[in-house]
Amino acid sequence: MHIGYLIVLDTNCINARQKDSSMNELEQLADEGRIDIETTDTSLNELGGDYPKGEKKAGKYIFSMGSMVLGHSKFGTSVLGSKEDDDRLGELLDIFFEHKHRWNYSDQEMGDAMQISTAIRYGAKFFVTRDRKLLYRSDEVKNKFEIIIANPESCLLAVKDRLETISTF
Repeated sequence: MHIGYLIVLDTNCINARQKDSSMNELEQLADEGRIDIETTDTSLNELGGDYPKGEKKAGKYIFSMGSMVLGHSKFGTSVLGSKEDDDRLGELLDIFFEHKHRWNYSDQEMGDAMQISTAIRYGAKFFVTRDRKLLYRSDEVKNKFEIIIANPESCLLAVKDRLETISTF
């Protein structure tokens, strides 16, 4: 039974070496067709040839194309964004990294916001990360955008809880 959860992975949760047991369980649930796991174009760009095993693993997932951001996106892996996309990205940058001029965010900061913005764009239920800065602001993002930023363990618990609830009906 599919529970309708789309889970988008941060680059740090690609799990290429299969050493993260919670990610292994989430991947198994996806393989069984019970949840959907995707990654983003930004994640693929962050891997950028420096980590072939990670690139190969990331290639297993469907990747959602986020809005193109000059200097941060690759042509052909992103889409032309709307004003809504730009506003959402700006709001996420402000939530996580305080308000700065758009050109003053680091590549890492911009990449984090772009990935979450892409997850929101496509209606993800969860954005799974191990980045403490992102997890720290998860309540604010959930209240504003209705997406849960969680580590793999918390996401797995929520998915299992949902599966258990559905199976009792």
